Amino acid sequence: MSGEFAKGLDPRCCRQPFKGKIPETLNATCLLKPCCYYSTTSEWNVLVAWANENGCDAASDLSAKDKTIDQVKESPTWLLFQEGYKNGNVPTTCYEKCSDDQEYLGTKEANNWKKVEE
Repeated sequence: MSGEFAKGLDPRCCRQPFKGKIPETLNATCLLKPCCYYSTTSEWNVLVAWANENGCDAASDLSAKDKTIDQVKESPTWLLFQEGYKNGNVPTTCYEKCSDDQEYLGTKEANNWKKVEE
């Protein structure tokens, strides 16, 4: 991991071979999400709760129904999320899916496959 991220974070989208590629996803309801890990309802709810705790409205801020993608990326929620890579204030999903202390640089679920195979 480079020193550009908060302790404990190693975003998968910033590793090779993904580095430099766009990690965000635009879903069918025009919500721009920071990465595919927020595409499930449960993970989206984690992001919404985190945004609310930080005084942001994720559903409104990340909606591209009436805004361009660039405008969404200027929203308080998006900017807070980007700052969080450096200061560690990100939803728990980021630490669960992209921590730097995993045996395999993958998700907890991927690491659990090793246990199943043993």
